[in-house]
Amino acid sequence: MKSLFVDEKIKTDEDYKKHLKGKILLFYVLIFLGLGAILVSLMAKSIFNISLETEILCFYNGMGIGLIIPGIIGIIKFKSLLKNKDKLREDRIKYTDERNQKISLQAGKISLMALIIAIYGIMVVGGLFNKEIIKLMMIIIGVFFITYGVSYKVLEKKL
Repeated sequence: MKSLFVDEKIKTDEDYKKHLKGKILLFYVLIFLGLGAILVSLMAKSIFNISLETEILCFYNGMGIGLIIPGIIGIIKFKSLLKNKDKLREDRIKYTDERNQKISLQAGKISLMALIIAIYGIMVVGGLFNKEIIKLMMIIIGVFFITYGVSYKVLEKKL
């Protein structure tokens, strides 16, 4: 996922600095979401009167930690890039390289196709055991296709 979300408007180091500051903000959001997941697991019993199984508690805590750690690492990495002009320029060139963008786009297409196939597989096999799985997978597929259609129309007019 090196350059999955490449911003093609980046032309200068100043543009890249603004981009990195936006990414740093997203990493803070990740940390906040991670803390939220951990808080939910900790407060489930005392506030919501919900007794969670150990497996579910571990899931929430693991998910929280799994968001917090990359958030902290990303903030440290991008803040250090912002302080070093040479590394910033080198990283911007690598980030905006057309070849890397095409590789990222192709990898994204392949991954998306694999994800859709996996969702359909889960829907077919899981549906044999639980009809709620069919409904959930249909909602996920529906959200994807609606989002794709709307974003395509918006981008078609914008670009």
